[in-house]
Formats: sequence, structure tokens, C-alpha cells
Amino acid sequence: MGIKDRFEEMKDKFEGKLKQGYGKATDQPDITAEGKLDEAKGKAHEFVDDVKEKFGKDRDNVTENATENVEDIKEEEDEKDLKKTG
Repeated sequence: MGIKDRFEEMKDKFEGKLKQGYGKATDQPDITAEGKLDEAKGKAHEFVDDVKEKFGKDRDNVTENATENVEDIKEEEDEKDLKKTG
């Protein structure tokens, strides 16, 4: 979605990788696990934002197409009315 959201996702994934590396290097499994959770959190947010973006674009396309169709129908009806009266 926005730049701020993408930054947060990248930050979570990066911090997660750092914590995992630190946890492994210092033999602290709890820090390693915390890092895995942070990384997973970033990936989950990224996935959710990608889905929102995809559905948002689809929704916009549907709305635009529906609006165009309504306008076309109105024009056709106006033409029919003109033929009946003229």
C-alpha cells in the first residue's frame, strides 16, 4: 500500500534476520525465535498489503467499468427517446 507500510514490512523482516543471526552467533535460541517471528510478521504484512492492493485495483476497475456501462445505457435510452419524439 503506502511507502510507510512497505518500510515497516522491510524493517520487520530485516530486524528478524538480524536477531536470528545474533541469536545463532551467541547461542540464544530465544533471540533466534524472536527473530523468526519478526521476519514472519513482516512477510505476513507484506502478503496482506499485496492482497489489499490487488483487490483495490480490481474494485476500481469494476467500478470504472460499471460507470461506463451505465453511461452507455443512458446514452442509448436518450437516443431511443429522441427517435420516439422526433
